[in-house]
Amino acid sequence: MRKLFYAAVAAAAVWAVPAAAEVTTIKCESRHDEEAVCRLPKHVQQVVISKQLSDKDCTRGRNWDVRKQSGYDELWVRRGCRAEFAVHYNR
Repeated sequence: MRKLFYAAVAAAAVWAVPAAAEVTTIKCESRHDEEAVCRLPKHVQQVVISKQLSDKDCTRGRNWDVRKQSGYDELWVRRGCRAEFAVHYNR
């Protein structure tokens, strides 16, 4: 039963991001609690924090997230959130 569980978890991880996806790291930092915007590559599939750099909270939807702006994706951070983000995208 335990092997089946681990196999299901591994399969879910493979399906989360297609194998053809490229990955890049982008540092985006809110200084003095101001909002900062960092442009992302085209065709973004997933963005996750790979390393938090600030002592302040970095919670998706609260003080960081991704949005479409003028035909491209951008990452915004605010309220002192500073982090390195792993960006999964298709070329």
